[in-house]
Amino acid sequence: MEINHDKLNCIDKTSKTKCLSPHSKKKVNVRKTTYCRRPGLVYKNLIKNQNTIQTSQYFESTYDGQWIPPRSPYALIQEDLFHNPWQLLIATIFLTKVTAKLAIPKIHEFLLKWPTPEDVMNADPQDLLFSVKNLGLENTRVKTIKQFTADFLSKKWKYPIELYGIGKYGNDSYRLFCVNEWRIVQPDDILLSKYKNWLTLNEKQLGI
Repeated sequence: MEINHDKLNCIDKTSKTKCLSPHSKKKVNVRKTTYCRRPGLVYKNLIKNQNTIQTSQYFESTYDGQWIPPRSPYALIQEDLFHNPWQLLIATIFLTKVTAKLAIPKIHEFLLKWPTPEDVMNADPQDLLFSVKNLGLENTRVKTIKQFTADFLSKKWKYPIELYGIGKYGNDSYRLFCVNEWRIVQPDDILLSKYKNWLTLNEKQLGI
């Protein structure tokens, strides 16, 4: 199904800001980001070859069909990482108690250097500490990354809130972007709530 992004209803009822798609030429007051990538190579490649994710053990769900979350005007990093739950949850750890402007570049650098949980488990602790420099709570953040990753690899879990260091924000992100539970999740985070509201407003147009 080909989506006409210019016809999507992007009214943000919370902020009363009209968020147009990246294809629109109309200028409005939209949150600016210098780090978003839309439509995103990861997303485009997955659309072309959905078998790469249909066989993933992380996408077992009671819902029918494979969930590929639509790209939104909010350009959330979760939209790029939905195909890899460990990477998505790492991003939520980076985004805790820090602005996205500071965290996003660090997330990309981190995932380029350590793209898998096994890489993190074998990483030098000082290198990990350097990777979160200037984000605040550096030692706590590294401890959380290491223990969460160990749990991710060793525990039999259904939702990431069962893993060390993952709270409601990380759990809601997983349910919104990794599995098709966006209709029943009730996020507290402002941007996650906006994303869910956008899906609700555009459900028919998006074909979800």
